[in-house]
Amino acid sequence: MKILLVIGDHLRHKKFAEVINNKFKLSGLIIEKREDVNPPSNFIKNKTDKKNFVNHFKKRDNLEKKYFRLKKKNEVKNKIYLKNFKSDKQKLKNYIKKINASVVFTFGVSFLPKDVLKILPKYSINLHSGLAPYYKGSACNFWPFYFLEPNFVGMTFHFLSKKLDSGEIIHHSIPKLFKKDTMHDVACKAMIKSFYDAIKIIFLIKKKKLKKKMIKYNGKLFQKKDFKPVHLRIIYGMFNDKIVKLFLEKKIKSNKPKLVSIYD
Repeated sequence: MKILLVIGDHLRHKKFAEVINNKFKLSGLIIEKREDVNPPSNFIKNKTDKKNFVNHFKKRDNLEKKYFRLKKKNEVKNKIYLKNFKSDKQKLKNYIKKINASVVFTFGVSFLPKDVLKILPKYSINLHSGLAPYYKGSACNFWPFYFLEPNFVGMTFHFLSKKLDSGEIIHHSIPKLFKKDTMHDVACKAMIKSFYDAIKIIFLIKKKKLKKKMIKYNGKLFQKKDFKPVHLRIIYGMFNDKIVKLFLEKKIKSNKPKLVSIYD
């Protein structure tokens, strides 16, 4: 069974490719250039917001280096790097056709054009950072903390669709919460769990036992422009990044998400 991954170029994306490749040996790998890991902060005028912004992304970078260490073994040889799916669309289409995979996973990339979706195989699955349909779009493991719902942090495997993060759901990966966890700890643990859940999903595809489900819930679609540095005051100023601790001590209350699991 040929497996193709379409990923971003950050460490978390490369770790996903490593986990899958070590188990199945990928037939192909497409890597899209993404935004800087530590974005510029020169546009922020308020000193508190600037400090929070810089520290937020620095902490994320440091923890991802801890959780997503690469072993530098069995690297994928058949891979291409693309700057942007819109400008490099023909290269993208040609490579997909060349690999002719039976399973495709996308993770951390821009939305695929409709004519690209048409040439993908039946089993084309997106790994979304967030619990869909509750949180869709961008920064979906940040917003649950902002809204004091740390139990809504997770990852969603869903079939690719014409609408963003709206395909039929295969599985939700959620981490176990501990009082010492920071926001970035929880997000990293959710991703690591999802990488290994992907292996189980591939085995289910091989056995033709993969199930899918739609959850009827009107979640919110977040865009990149929705996030502003001032939002970080809630996480770091008001709660000192101890929202998980407060949640586990039942000082913060949240509803439970309805989850889909391949292990049911």
